[in-house]
Amino acid sequence: MKTKYVALEQPRRGATGYVEYRFEASAGNLTANGNSGPIQSRLVSCDWANLSETDDYSYRASAQYALSDRITLYRTAPGGVPQLVWGTEPDVVAPVTKPKAYARSTNVSLRGRVIGTQLQIVNEGNVPVAYGDLSVRYRFTAEGTQNLNYWISYAKLGNANVMGKFVRNFARSKADTYFELKVKPTVGVLYPSSSTGNIQYWIAKADWSAFNEDNDHSYQPAAALDTNGHVTIYHKGQLVFGTEPAAVAGGRLATSERITPWQVTPLGNPVVGDYAEVEVRGAEGFPLQLRLTDSKGSQLLERSTEKAAAVAAYSLPLGKTPGIYFLRVSTPTGAITVKVVKP
Repeated sequence: MKTKYVALEQPRRGATGYVEYRFEASAGNLTANGNSGPIQSRLVSCDWANLSETDDYSYRASAQYALSDRITLYRTAPGGVPQLVWGTEPDVVAPVTKPKAYARSTNVSLRGRVIGTQLQIVNEGNVPVAYGDLSVRYRFTAEGTQNLNYWISYAKLGNANVMGKFVRNFARSKADTYFELKVKPTVGVLYPSSSTGNIQYWIAKADWSAFNEDNDHSYQPAAALDTNGHVTIYHKGQLVFGTEPAAVAGGRLATSERITPWQVTPLGNPVVGDYAEVEVRGAEGFPLQLRLTDSKGSQLLERSTEKAAAVAAYSLPLGKTPGIYFLRVSTPTGAITVKVVKP
């Protein structure tokens, strides 16, 4: 037999998809008064996250075999379409788009030089949501007009798959700026009852002056990850979660300020020769630390730069031993780790 998972185009009560078991023709016939014998299977999330079955239409807690009309059987005549011959299908329900933001501050001080936030978006609706249709806004006061920079220090979806920009918005109370996050459309969709996993980012001013987060609309005191209704989520441009800050009479809107995050790129991977050539872009003026380790975690070398150039190139000796190496490049507010392979 074969199995496959099918996502429902129209959600049903207790089901956003189903697993189909199909017998191959070589299995023969199910004889009168006969049975298939035990069929045992397991279904898991791709990331091995926990599954909750209590709200599943076909779930039944039982230690013994028992009739279940919530597992449906279909018979297909040659050249025909499957016809329901046993069980009851769940009722069709209205589609609900319901993403929700969970966040926590990672700052120790309300008046530090960086804003650090850990964020997750959870799909509590019953239909998949394309990442390309979602945007998330964290609103704060910038305390000045200095240029702003951001770093994605960790994203379960992949650091390179998360993009950001700053928008100055002086027409809102307790928020003259917002940081907008988007996930690249190529990542796919956010399925019901699933989440983006953690997205960790840092925000800093170009001159490293302090923020005052006490008057920031989206700030939530450092604690366990929890719902933050002041982080707003938009689906196809429409607000679907959170509360926007109140409008300020006579306020003005400013244009978007697009910031390119810094990047670490191996020039040639796998490495040719005994040196790994690496390029760091977008960290101009920041202190950098480079640390190279092998696959066992043993440190091989460490280098520091007080002020990085706009495009900084580094040549790191690997020697003649083949293997997998990890280069961690860090600034005071975040780090990027890349894998280097020497054949």
